[in-house]
Amino acid sequence: MASRISITSAMAAANAAGQLPSSSELEAVSSSLRKAQTRLNAAEVLTRNADELSRSAVQFVFSKFPDAASTAEFLFTSSLEAESHSFKEDVDILLRLLTYCLVVGNDDPLELKPLEEIFSQISYVIHKSSEISPLWYIEVLEFFRNNHGLSGESAVEISLYINYIIAAFR
Repeated sequence: MASRISITSAMAAANAAGQLPSSSELEAVSSSLRKAQTRLNAAEVLTRNADELSRSAVQFVFSKFPDAASTAEFLFTSSLEAESHSFKEDVDILLRLLTYCLVVGNDDPLELKPLEEIFSQISYVIHKSSEISPLWYIEVLEFFRNNHGLSGESAVEISLYINYIIAAFR
């Protein structure tokens, strides 16, 4: 997924060689810091607009797939939570995952143990559930991509993570 230059690795390599960092190592560090700032700015925009973005994504899916509004089963829940969980909460989880990836700067948040279970649930839904459509979640992610309000490198960064999650639904 997204690559990153470890600042500490670049400095440790120079130190191990008993020298100051080279200009290319310093440029790599500088580039890494610029990308980090871009991702943090994107995460701030998503966080600031999260409620509206989430609410609008849910409405978009409900207008396109009316059966999504009436289902009693959702992707990111266990049977014990199902009564108090909503599709909007699933959408909020997706938005949080995207924000976490931007802050961290890679797809590690998508690879954590609890998320392996989510991707396992995605697989289950795609192959077994008659109540939940993976298309709902793909539409939410595509809605995020088209309406996040980001531009330039920030839009590119979030698109990487959106594409990664969409691929899990396919």
